[in-house]
Amino acid sequence: MAPSLAAVNRDLAAASPDNAPAKGRASVYSEVQSSRINNALPLPSVLKGAFKIVEGPASSAAGNPDEIAKLFPGLYGQPSVSVVPDQSADLSGQKLKIGVVLSGGQAPGGHNVISGLFDYLQERAKGSTFYGFKGGPAGIMKCKYVELNAEYILPYRNQGGFDMICSGRDKIETPEQFKQAEETAKKLDLDGLVVIGGDDSNTNACLLAENFRSKNLKTRVIGCPKTIDGDLKCKEVPTSFGFDTACKIYSEMIGNVMIDARSTGKYYHFVRLMGRAASHITLECALQTHPNITIIGEEVSAQKQTLKNVTDYMVDVICKRAELGYNYGVILIPEGLIDFIPEVQELIAELNEILANEVVDESGLWKKKLTEQSLKLFDLLPEAIQEQLMLERDPHGNVQVAKIETEKMLIQMVETELEKRKQAGSYKGQFMGQSHFFGYEGRCGLPTNFDATYCYALGYGAGVLLNSGKTGLISSVGNLAAPVEEWTVGGTALTALMDVERRHGKFKPVIKKAMVELEGAPFKKFASLREEWALKNRYISPGPIQFTGPDALRTEGLCPLTPEEAVLMLVALGFNRETRVFVAGAHIYGGNKRDLIKSVIQGFLPGIVLKLFIIFLPSILMVMSKFEGFVSLSSLERRAAFRYYIFNLVNVFLGSIITGSAFEQLDSFLKQSANQIPRTVGVAIPIKATFFITYIMVDGWAGVAGEILRLKPLIFFHVKNFFLVKTEKDREEAMNPGQINFHATEPRIQLYFLLGLVYAPVTPVLLPFIIIFFALAYLVFRHQIINVYNQEYESAGRFWPDVHGRIISALIISQVLLLGLMSTKGAAQSTPFLIALPVLTFFFHRFCKGRYEPAFLRHPLQEAMIKDTLEQAREPNFNLKPYLKKAYIHPVFKDDEYEDVRSEVSGYYLGDTDEECVTVPTKRQSRITTPAASHASGGSMRSPS
Repeated sequence: MAPSLAAVNRDLAAASPDNAPAKGRASVYSEVQSSRINNALPLPSVLKGAFKIVEGPASSAAGNPDEIAKLFPGLYGQPSVSVVPDQSADLSGQKLKIGVVLSGGQAPGGHNVISGLFDYLQERAKGSTFYGFKGGPAGIMKCKYVELNAEYILPYRNQGGFDMICSGRDKIETPEQFKQAEETAKKLDLDGLVVIGGDDSNTNACLLAENFRSKNLKTRVIGCPKTIDGDLKCKEVPTSFGFDTACKIYSEMIGNVMIDARSTGKYYHFVRLMGRAASHITLECALQTHPNITIIGEEVSAQKQTLKNVTDYMVDVICKRAELGYNYGVILIPEGLIDFIPEVQELIAELNEILANEVVDESGLWKKKLTEQSLKLFDLLPEAIQEQLMLERDPHGNVQVAKIETEKMLIQMVETELEKRKQAGSYKGQFMGQSHFFGYEGRCGLPTNFDATYCYALGYGAGVLLNSGKTGLISSVGNLAAPVEEWTVGGTALTALMDVERRHGKFKPVIKKAMVELEGAPFKKFASLREEWALKNRYISPGPIQFTGPDALRTEGLCPLTPEEAVLMLVALGFNRETRVFVAGAHIYGGNKRDLIKSVIQGFLPGIVLKLFIIFLPSILMVMSKFEGFVSLSSLERRAAFRYYIFNLVNVFLGSIITGSAFEQLDSFLKQSANQIPRTVGVAIPIKATFFITYIMVDGWAGVAGEILRLKPLIFFHVKNFFLVKTEKDREEAMNPGQINFHATEPRIQLYFLLGLVYAPVTPVLLPFIIIFFALAYLVFRHQIINVYNQEYESAGRFWPDVHGRIISALIISQVLLLGLMSTKGAAQSTPFLIALPVLTFFFHRFCKGRYEPAFLRHPLQEAMIKDTLEQAREPNFNLKPYLKKAYIHPVFKDDEYEDVRSEVSGYYLGDTDEECVTVPTKRQSRITTPAASHASGGSMRSPS
């Protein structure tokens, strides 16, 4: 573990009374830097006690296993390992002599890897010697090192940069260089070497491990995953350190640029972000800040887009924003974009091959070796870009992509295309481009809480692997979504990450880079939102990295849902959208539990109040309707049901689709023409599919389950039974379930029908959820109505017109959605068929109203008068006057003459039958009125008293 706070303060004071760092650091520390030094780091629980190493199955390779097996005969096939608790294991280890080297570009957290490795040696291998090779791999070859101790390492704990021992981009690859490394290992009597680097550096580590093993040297080699690009990862190595910190630094800068763009209203900021091979940084920063345009290199490559395709996409968005009055925006571009474009890829591949074997001459004779297509593309590029493509390669043989100013090239190409459109009259806006490259700024910042803890565990785990005699592995820490105590620790075979790639005109082993997965959740999330971000200013400015407070204490991934999904879940439960989610931050980094509980109460209390309001709203609407007056209970319930449905429609459906305040919604729609509204709806509705799936599961399924449980009547029954029930009659009254509340139940079911109808065409994944809901609802409510509820009256089907009207409304909304969706997809050929749908729906509505509605709107007395008129036409001599004359006289005052007339009339209508119409009771009513078996009679029926 890291030194205690008191020890850190004591050693720091001893090292420099003026708060300056000890050896190696000349600058005075800020308060933030000093506080970070004092920050003790946790370890995974598996590393706190006794443990052992468990080997897994034999490994293979990421590609070309036969070639990898030939290149690494001593290491290929070795298993990955895991560290597991074992109380019987010996905590102490032998004294070791370990070296560490920083290789490649800087990444936040490297110093903590060294700190973790040092602390392991101090705790588990006391008396060990720790060497730091200065200046990267060159330090190994030249045997330039410094002996690392507690005093030397202390000022660098939790600090950014690689300046403790410095880094370098040299490679150990020639026989002479391998010989130099062997001599250094022998001279220092090294038991192990830890290489902290990216994919190329860890490839070099694997080559060193193979070389040392082939020469029977005892020096073991372990790698640690380092790169801010995020492209060194696999199942066992979920991420490389530095990525989290770099993305947060870049996101802060992007957020600042976004505020600037909105403040001036006249600049388009083209921001190029680091990522030589993969677009992970660009994608992550886009998800954190919501720019207007984001180019993902892997998507460009998969769709085989050209430079013109990319330019046209940008110009299209810029023109649409100009129509909305926005002549500003932010565009994110990955550093290696041009290397993703197939035609440029071919050009660079040919250049790499030519430059590996020839010297470029000013006469341009070397161009003759380019293919016709590549030569044409090369000549079309601006001269500045041509020169940048011809610059000297880095030590790994790659084009120095960071020096190719792609953002400036795109600004020029966009300006040219916009000028063409302006002359054609299709663009009337103003364009001013500003270029930025955010690269080196993110490599040496103070590591985030995550990176600091992750790196410390990586270093500690590397010590475990070396002390266990392992070599050719990369230190791996997994289960990172869980609290630190639950992280897993182990080592992954470096050969399992290997493939063969052409470098400098030759095939060489390399660790296969992890690219952005277009079917992965991060990209799909981005793809579902980018159209909205393009035309609307959804900018987010995340601000600086936080080391304390709610944002820093929240552990990402501890909850099985993402923060956005957690909010959607809470909204579905009735909580407002401002409810804050706190996820066990104090569990990891400490914190004030009292403040946490207070914050949780303050966050959840408004949501609880809102949910209670929604529960009691139907009853409130019933009371309000009574004040307005009513002619029947049925009409009263219909009125309350209509208002409750409108409330749910506006608050749940429309309120969730069109986010933002009411004024923002109004402003958005007022700026659009009428023919753009379906498109807006078509973009907005699919985005909310996840929310409504969650809403159906939580509110719908749970509501059906609640209908079965009937907790409210159950509680009321027990309360009445305890305080009020004295007789069996009282008990029966207490058990009376009452009637089903149509005014509360029917609007909710109608809302679910609307959701299912609207989302079925665009998000079929919602269909199983809504179908399951309706199946459950049918079974449950059918059972409840037949076997449980006692209806006090019948509505005579008067709910039908209301239900019919809402179904027609749902159909219209779903058809408008389809029109909008097709417009977003550019499927104009489908529009005539879709326009016919609302027309057919209208005629269907008119037919139903004319055919069925009169049966539900005419009163019984009207029907009786119509029947009387028809009967009088058929039987002109039939006279009802004597009967109607005394129809409303109380029975005790009626004479025999009335009974004779009544019998005559009844016989006429009923065929002289004496049977009377009776109401069919429910099953529960039948059980109540059926005499129960007597205990004394041994099961015989009791006679009524």
